[in-house]
Amino acid sequence: MSYSGGYLSVNNDASGSVSRSRSRSPGGRRSRSGTPSSTRRDEDVRPPLPGGMLPNVRVFEQSRSDPEDMPQLSKLSRTFRFVVFVMHFAISMLESPDGREALIDTAGALCDGWTMRGRRNHLFRADVRQQRNLLIEQVDAFLDSIRENPPNMVVSSRLVGEGVVQRQDWAHGRGFNAKWAAMFRLNGRIIDDAIEAAEDGLLEEFQRFLLLMGIATVHELIHVFVAQFVGNGRDLTPPQVNFPGRGTASGESGRFYERQLIGFVVQSYYDRNHPLGERQPGDLVAYDGNQRYEVDRDWMRDMLNLNFRFHMDRRLSSWTRSTHRQMDRAMQDVRGPGIGDDFRSSDLTGILERMNNKPVDHIEGEELHGIMKMARDPRYIKARGQS
Repeated sequence: MSYSGGYLSVNNDASGSVSRSRSRSPGGRRSRSGTPSSTRRDEDVRPPLPGGMLPNVRVFEQSRSDPEDMPQLSKLSRTFRFVVFVMHFAISMLESPDGREALIDTAGALCDGWTMRGRRNHLFRADVRQQRNLLIEQVDAFLDSIRENPPNMVVSSRLVGEGVVQRQDWAHGRGFNAKWAAMFRLNGRIIDDAIEAAEDGLLEEFQRFLLLMGIATVHELIHVFVAQFVGNGRDLTPPQVNFPGRGTASGESGRFYERQLIGFVVQSYYDRNHPLGERQPGDLVAYDGNQRYEVDRDWMRDMLNLNFRFHMDRRLSSWTRSTHRQMDRAMQDVRGPGIGDDFRSSDLTGILERMNNKPVDHIEGEELHGIMKMARDPRYIKARGQS
């Protein structure tokens, strides 16, 4: 069953008030069955959120020998600013009309996949076929929550992929708060390489890093979204909520959401001829389950500037299957973990409590605007007045 429809257009008049009207996206978004969806119902329409801020931010660094020794980063640091960029990008993408619609699609697929019987121990147990409004309310509550309280973000030297979320049981009397429901980590080596590209003035390479990590952040936020439904760190996404290329693996809600929203997943492959070698962002490729396409540069720039258009002009990659076997050292295989093995803990309660006792930063207005400018000018990786 499909939960998709039209989209919301917003117009500001001269007085600053907001008028809202419903319209259809060009050609209509497509449901999971591939048929055009009907216009969104009235209860789907939601006023725009105040996306010009990212309050209650904490960023930590995991690079020491003790994996639980994670100092908090200053908001003046380049790493902090990069992380704020990708988190604001990701939340803005989810909040967009099409992003929210794809989130409703994903939520419906999750509930179908788990079945009513399988959800009897979950926090969200409504029959979404009969009470669709409750599903929409759940989606909107999640969007409100992660804008107001984004997850604590850990820049880790221990990861292989771009990012990972470790969920925690959070159903203990408080409303949903991602800071207590999950530990959210991004790959520190990739971010270090991105900062070096920015400082060297390599705009296109830096933009590739931003897009790669921005999409990865969207992907990982979907795992946080699953946490809101189930209330624990154990139950995985059902295997049918997946995307081609991963077989019957469970826990692939992030890939499913990417497919729902942009029609593909973004992959990064090592280019042995790139002058940056192992510090490159890699060739970014869009994989739709059948073909691989080059990621269009204009599409990349529009997305990074938050001019979201969820259709990319596709040009088939020139790579042949045999070439892919030679290049199929995906960038994550080339980088590998920076130090030691991945940090895992069966109970994150103590770690999350220590994190949540730290002060927060509120990023808004000109400060956030300056951070988001780095998509056009890498010099904005530096805070004002920083050398």
